[in-house]
Amino acid sequence: MLETLDRGSLRGLRDRAMLLLGFAGDLRRSEIVGLDVGRDQTEDGRGWIEILDKELLVTLRG
Repeated sequence: MLETLDRGSLRGLRDRAMLLLGFAGDLRRSEIVGLDVGRDQTEDGRGWIEILDKELLVTLRG
């Protein structure tokens, strides 16, 4: 599935990141689309992503 995405476009990169994040974190679709880029970015956010030096920290509210 990942090989069918266009890595040269922003949409393809976005879709690839969402698929990999969902697979690695065993996340549901609703959990992925509810993520914010930072803590308290939106009032109804279900979690956020923190990009650290060599890792990615995903925090889910639940």
